[in-house]
Amino acid sequence: LDADLLAEGVVRDVIRVVQQARKDADLDVSDRICLAISAPDAVWEAVRGRLDLLKGETLALQVERSDSGVTTGTVGDGLTIEVTVTKI
Repeated sequence: LDADLLAEGVVRDVIRVVQQARKDADLDVSDRICLAISAPDAVWEAVRGRLDLLKGETLALQVERSDSGVTTGTVGDGLTIEVTVTKI
């Protein structure tokens, strides 16, 4: 696998964590959100390179990096991230 495919896989893992956070927050599937992600640099770089994919799949209108989050998940090769979703 090349670096681009690995980064896309990481972003798809992030999407899975965000969808779980949406579910935990009891949001409707059509709710637009603001998304805050606490992640290692490698994960954040993958996210920044694929913001359109992440926003489209999660209905996020805003994506920002944060220091902590509410929902924890594992992405890529065992990297831990935390995300917070806020309904807009």
